[in-house]
Amino acid sequence: ARPLWLVRIPPSVHKAWNAVKEGDTLVGTIRVYSQQEGQPPRVSLHVNEEIVNKYKQQVEAEASKVRDPRKRQRKFIEPVKDYELGLVKEIPKTRIFSEGSGGVEMQGIISESFIAQPKLSKEYQSFAGSRSKSASTRTAVVKQLSWRDEEAL
Repeated sequence: ARPLWLVRIPPSVHKAWNAVKEGDTLVGTIRVYSQQEGQPPRVSLHVNEEIVNKYKQQVEAEASKVRDPRKRQRKFIEPVKDYELGLVKEIPKTRIFSEGSGGVEMQGIISESFIAQPKLSKEYQSFAGSRSKSASTRTAVVKQLSWRDEEAL
């Protein structure tokens, strides 16, 4: 059985990759940097911008059908394009299977497991800033009642 890597990605990247309809499309690039003996590998992930742009167009087309602007605004979360992959120390020896024309076949055993964490870049800082700004924006409306309105209740 061949060794496989498991990479856990954010939901926004997963949605962008699932939106791809073509067969041979580059969805991203994983780069393994040289390492010193005994050190865990330094690995990075770069998400293909074309995939993100196609996904953004698809989501914006769907969002244009939504009438409530607050819901429309929250619909699209653009994935950050550059990630550092943090190595998970203990991983179970999970076997990966797929179903094909020849039936169910074992593809391999997970040998390494990683978690994608955004690189601290200007792009990520602006993303995090806009996300915290939209989260802190008040959406509830307070209506002050006069004493006449209270009597009517």
